[in-house]
Amino acid sequence: MITQTNLSTLAAQLCNAFLQFKNQQEVHAFFKDICTPAEIKSMEERLEVANLLMAGFLSYREIHELTKVSIATITRVARFLLHEDNNGYKTILKRLNESGLLPRNDEETNTSGLSKLGLQLCNAFLHLKTTQEVNLFLKDICTPAEVKSMQERLEVAKLLMDDFLSYREIHELTRVSIATITRVARFLLHETHNGYKTVLKRLSDAGLIVKAEPDNVTSMNG
Repeated sequence: MITQTNLSTLAAQLCNAFLQFKNQQEVHAFFKDICTPAEIKSMEERLEVANLLMAGFLSYREIHELTKVSIATITRVARFLLHEDNNGYKTILKRLNESGLLPRNDEETNTSGLSKLGLQLCNAFLHLKTTQEVNLFLKDICTPAEVKSMQERLEVAKLLMDDFLSYREIHELTRVSIATITRVARFLLHETHNGYKTVLKRLSDAGLIVKAEPDNVTSMNG
């Protein structure tokens, strides 16, 4: 079972995963595997709202009219940007701005094949340098439930790659739903993004994940 005592291990695993990317396409592929389309869209919108708030030209109402993001979401982004001490948004927006990677209009050239907001989000994760920075940025841009879901999906993908356990055994070990395990398996084994596979191979090669062994699994299940 995924308990509070080993959440820190799953958090570190996820943070290390976000440091394995070499280009925007790899970030995008991982997001397509580990997140739902709605979750990706939410992160893209929150980062754009934070960018607009940092620019300081627009009111909440004007940002809502420009982006169609709810006032409630804008208010939440503003709280994490301006009043919380994570500094996740601030760190990334400063780096993106200094690198000229914050396009201010839709007419700027984009040859990546990603949307403007998708490219901005991928560039943000490429500019994170440490697990601590990843952790703080995730705290700003995601809800706790979204972060927990990503941690659990990555752990499920790792267990599926180890190939010791059935879906039912993975469910009993992690308490992740069979529906989620099935979705992770589809993106890991049958979709062509290879986001999970790329990250898990690099984490394994770097010694940053612990492979589940049959004896360990038995003891975890009691």
